[in-house]
Amino acid sequence: MTIRYACKEDCAAIAEIYNHAVLHTAAIWNDKTVDTDNRIAWFEARQLAGFPVLVSEEDGVVTGYASFGDWRAFDGFRHTVEHSVYVHPDRQGKGLAAPCSWR
Repeated sequence: MTIRYACKEDCAAIAEIYNHAVLHTAAIWNDKTVDTDNRIAWFEARQLAGFPVLVSEEDGVVTGYASFGDWRAFDGFRHTVEHSVYVHPDRQGKGLAAPCSWR
């Protein structure tokens, strides 16, 4: 497994993983799936805000992603971030999230 910084070309795979979480978990507080353009906009917003987006990759296939974002827009939370890690359903339970969590 390789962990690397994501690029725009990864956004289709990120959208697939995100949409699975929307449809099958309570991890994302949203009930609407997204398209690749939505994830490209999200990716670009992460970059502009200075937050990394990482992907895990096996044999050229994106198997998970992780990022950070603002937690709350209050001064008391200015040093706090929300950390998100999502793994492709075929790869869940195989230890991918651990290295994505703190790299």
